[in-house]
Amino acid sequence: MNTKPLFLLTLVVAVLVPFESLADSKDDLRLPENLVFRLIIEEHDETIADLRLLLAHERFHITHLIRKDDEVSSLRFQGVLTKTDDEEYYLQYTFGRSVPVVTGEVRSEQTSVRRQVTHRDVGWESTVQLKVGEAVTIFQDTKTTYRLSLSRPAERTRENETP
Repeated sequence: MNTKPLFLLTLVVAVLVPFESLADSKDDLRLPENLVFRLIIEEHDETIADLRLLLAHERFHITHLIRKDDEVSSLRFQGVLTKTDDEEYYLQYTFGRSVPVVTGEVRSEQTSVRRQVTHRDVGWESTVQLKVGEAVTIFQDTKTTYRLSLSRPAERTRENETP
């Protein structure tokens, strides 16, 4: 079991207004209800990103920085969410992530070794059907799993209100 602490630097920039100005848009791009959109990224059964975004409009854009073990990578996720029926939505999305790649090593006079790292952008475009309350795995390889889910915001009650 990995006992090293996981340092996670989270910088989320979410644009909740449509890409074009609402005043200039002829279509109403508001969703019929507010939804909580969640993106979870796990590597080797360890969560490296758990992003939650309250959506009021069909279009969204997320930029996120991940810092893990002295390596920083960026994540870009944008999409358009379209309602198909009461509990189902289609998500047309573009996902991109910079991945650190070790390109060499540099030895100093004190014989310490420093890795040379460059970043490569990887990503994909796709469409997925999401049901409110269910998680969907959109990508999985030998070490990384990406999952999406939609839910309704919890209603505020006296028990869960924060002062």
